[in-house]
Amino acid sequence: MSASDYISGIQYKTNSTVIDFIQTEEGRAINTGSSWNYEYTLTDHLGNNRVTFDMLNGKVGEDDYYPFGLNVHRQQNAGNLYLYNKKELQNEITEYDYGARFYDPVIARWTSIDPKAEVDRRWSPYKYGNDNPIRFVDPDGMKEIYYSQDGTKIGQIGTNTDVRVVNSNVTNAQAAADVKNGDKTTLNANSVAYSSYFKTVSDVTNDAKLETYTNNGNNCNKAARAQLSDAGLKPDNVINTKVDANSKLTADAIGGSISVQTQLNAGNPVMVGVQETKTNGTASDPGNTNSATGHFVVIRSSNVSSDGSISFNYLDNASTAKGKSADNNFTLNTSTGAMTDNTLTQRNGYSSYEVSEVRLSQKK
Repeated sequence: MSASDYISGIQYKTNSTVIDFIQTEEGRAINTGSSWNYEYTLTDHLGNNRVTFDMLNGKVGEDDYYPFGLNVHRQQNAGNLYLYNKKELQNEITEYDYGARFYDPVIARWTSIDPKAEVDRRWSPYKYGNDNPIRFVDPDGMKEIYYSQDGTKIGQIGTNTDVRVVNSNVTNAQAAADVKNGDKTTLNANSVAYSSYFKTVSDVTNDAKLETYTNNGNNCNKAARAQLSDAGLKPDNVINTKVDANSKLTADAIGGSISVQTQLNAGNPVMVGVQETKTNGTASDPGNTNSATGHFVVIRSSNVSSDGSISFNYLDNASTAKGKSADNNFTLNTSTGAMTDNTLTQRNGYSSYEVSEVRLSQKK
């Protein structure tokens, strides 16, 4: 059995550092030892290699195919194994290498399972595109969940936790249509992995004065709204990120955290509700629409550390809190989207905060 090395379209001779050939748009540039022989390929509408000719010998290969890829050699070009769908035929096993999968054209079946097969237990692990290749495109076997930058969940292709954030080059409607069609090409070209979306943004309040609980009628909601008002903003829609088990609300911590970063990117502080946990382990319920929310604070900056950890600094208007402090930080869990501060030593009687809702701000 031979072995080949590949680097971005360059293929090396077996067990050697010498280039065998270089893939080009038209075919291949083949190393003959002392010079290069340029080979050109004519393909059909499916990308199948049909006719091959080179600059030295004229036509050197002609191939036809049965409907599922089995080759009918009319004139065999032994050196070119990129045939059906322009995929490389592995001679030792007579299967085509599709990158994520191997395909056997004799039985018209995939012979290797998807890398995320375990999350789609209703389907065979050897399936492609949910057994509907006319509607779904799935070149790599990986499946993603897509969000817009405002925190809206657009949809998902497959069922797993690989989250991507789609940029503004693609509208929500366009993205939703691509998700419906199972087409990840445009989505993945215009999106980043969830954890890569976050970046460091310095204090967007420009060290503005703290609006306190005491100075706003002993009301944390009014104090947080006043903090936004000082920045020319008012809270609008809500993304709930944590809800009570019996609540009719839907929690989306991933979407909430994306929204926080997007608003900071635009230079706006973000009002968030938090679930307070007291040092005795209880959580208060003051009767807010989201019963998990017991207090409101305002996020003013984000930070991505050298180790990849992500945090958000916030202003706390509570009468016993430190208010403006470098110690007021939510840490983001990039697996769940949860934003928590478990080092709440600055507020007497409380041990932690967890963001339970994110308010989307708009200009007043």
